[in-house]
Amino acid sequence: MNKVVRKILLVAFLLVLLVVQLKLNINIGAIEWWRL
Repeated sequence: MNKVVRKILLVAFLLVLLVVQLKLNINIGAIEWWRL
């Protein structure tokens, strides 16, 4: 594979992980909020 393609895939993968983590954090925050 090209280095460019590999770099693009890596960046896309990291972005997906970041979005998933943000959604999980928001969900956890909402659950904690409802418990209060």
